[in-house]
Amino acid sequence: MRGYAYNGISGPDGGNVMAVYNVEYSFPLVSKKDGNAIRGALFFDAGQTWDEINDFNIEIGNGDKQLKAGVGFGIRFATPVFPLRLDWGYGLNSKPGEEQGIFYLTIGNIFQ
Repeated sequence: MRGYAYNGISGPDGGNVMAVYNVEYSFPLVSKKDGNAIRGALFFDAGQTWDEINDFNIEIGNGDKQLKAGVGFGIRFATPVFPLRLDWGYGLNSKPGEEQGIFYLTIGNIFQ
């Protein structure tokens, strides 16, 4: 989830149940004849992992069983081979000592 380290929303052993929510708004920055070459994006993510389905909780906070939330912005590049995404996410519910602003690079499509 953007805004947290790779294992930042789960315990050391991961979990058996996961929920992730994403809202993203993208807009053209640079256009070309056959489509948008570069797009900007703003996003909100929320998610968490739990050991059991009974632990599922939709409350947002920094507790071990609460959803974590993150916000950020990004740039989308349309290349002839594959799309590139560069995002910066900020964890709204980071614990003291956790890194709060993290860059992410994604190669290829996330959704089909």
